[in-house]
Amino acid sequence: MVAGHAGGAAAALINAGLAGSGLIASEDRVAAAATVAAQPPQYRSVDGISVGSRCRRMAGRPMPEVELSNLSAVGARMDSRAGTRIVTVTYRTDQGGRVSVSWLDASAVAPGSTAVQARNVSSRPVLVVSSHTGQAVVSGDVSIARLWSAAGEIESRTAAAA
Repeated sequence: MVAGHAGGAAAALINAGLAGSGLIASEDRVAAAATVAAQPPQYRSVDGISVGSRCRRMAGRPMPEVELSNLSAVGARMDSRAGTRIVTVTYRTDQGGRVSVSWLDASAVAPGSTAVQARNVSSRPVLVVSSHTGQAVVSGDVSIARLWSAAGEIESRTAAAA
């Protein structure tokens, strides 16, 4: 009986080590997007068209161009995490708050069916917009109401583009 417990404990330690190394459980894509979104842009520009072009080149895939009301694009970054390429566009509010939109992939839901889902990542709210153009994670250091406003605009504008 003691040997069984020792073997189980050893297996638990091995599994814990593998999980910690990422060999068993991969990082959640939404959490990865929220984490990288907090980092500064690698490419800086206040020209939304320039930011959009850069995002398409960085991603090597089509990217939706979404201008958001009362937000100014300030740049973008590209990261590879959790088995996906994450393209993040960073915006600023007139008050200096940050709203980040991280596009996870180009996999899409059926045209006409979009959804916004609320999640918490590291005790911070994030919104996941699923549309025909892919999934976007909306995060930032602004109010949850401002995040919902941005997510609603992304949802409606990508649905209109279908």
